[in-house]
Amino acid sequence: YSIFLLIWGNVTSAALNVNIEPSPVISDLGSDVLLHCSFTVDTPSIDFSFLIVKWFLKGVVLMEFNDKITVSRPRMKMSDTEISKGNASLSISDIRIVDEGDYICSILYTPEKIEKTVSLAVKAVSVFAPVISESKETDLVCSASGYHPTEITVQWLRNGQVLNDAKLSSLQRNPDNTSSISSTYTFTPTNQDKDKAYSCHVNHTALRKPIEEDILLNYVGNWHFHWPLFLLLCSRTSKFFFFFFFFLKLMLTTMTYSPVLFPARPEVSDIKEIPVSGEDEVKFTVDVSKFYPKEIQIHWSHNGKHLEGKTSEQHCNVNDGTYSVTNQIVIPERELKEKYQIKVTIKHESMEEPAVKEKTLQD
Repeated sequence: YSIFLLIWGNVTSAALNVNIEPSPVISDLGSDVLLHCSFTVDTPSIDFSFLIVKWFLKGVVLMEFNDKITVSRPRMKMSDTEISKGNASLSISDIRIVDEGDYICSILYTPEKIEKTVSLAVKAVSVFAPVISESKETDLVCSASGYHPTEITVQWLRNGQVLNDAKLSSLQRNPDNTSSISSTYTFTPTNQDKDKAYSCHVNHTALRKPIEEDILLNYVGNWHFHWPLFLLLCSRTSKFFFFFFFFLKLMLTTMTYSPVLFPARPEVSDIKEIPVSGEDEVKFTVDVSKFYPKEIQIHWSHNGKHLEGKTSEQHCNVNDGTYSVTNQIVIPERELKEKYQIKVTIKHESMEEPAVKEKTLQD
């Protein structure tokens, strides 16, 4: 009985303290995040025989350390070395919507046990506002995409005043459980609009503060005709002169100026990983945008093996004439191994060297 009391006394003398960072921790969709959790005991060193560290989400054990890492989840890590220093932080890579929630850091240092909660919010909002380039009835379109949860405010403003006649589209659900929506304001720009500030205002719970995107109204002027050059070209025959003049006049009354497009280098997104709902498959996508001309080659490989991708219908941007496209591959989950590499190569005449994006699997 006395020996038991002696051992018990040695254990209880190690007072346990646990510290976490303020909540919520806000992370962008697809980024990496570290949920901080540290602990101290009032002994010179940590005795692993007394220590158990666990991380929970919605009642499920995500990670567990009991002398060593005994439970782990894909995309999540704890470090044995850091735990020996009192750092039980949880690292999560490639943040997804399903990762959002209240995480519990549970530290047991026998006989004391302390649990603290860290809330993770996933920020998934992006805004596109176009540049106007025509002096005729025009649609200003502001799109918010990739956000979660679904409640959002998207408004057009002119000189700071809300344009109530702007129309809101129906809500669109994305494959990764995020949403997209757009607000459209239709009007005919005049010279008076050159001095007015148009902006798109987006407010969402995942944002620390609302986003406001200003747009620039660019006007295309009338065609100017240089008569000396015209007479030089057409002096050989009066019939050709009058025909060409009539044709030119017809063009000027029916056409607007559009810029000459030179090859435009594509912008390539990072590879996105999207689990296929209800299937044992994973979809990988890449967005390629702002390229011209429209001919483009997109090639995938999985751990060195060539895969055929599926390309969406090309979208042409009416403002600048460039093209955008999304390409994807679907791979069975059983073929995805840790450290395997997904690679996509993009070839276009605007690039001397192909653009390459790579993703190393963490699962």
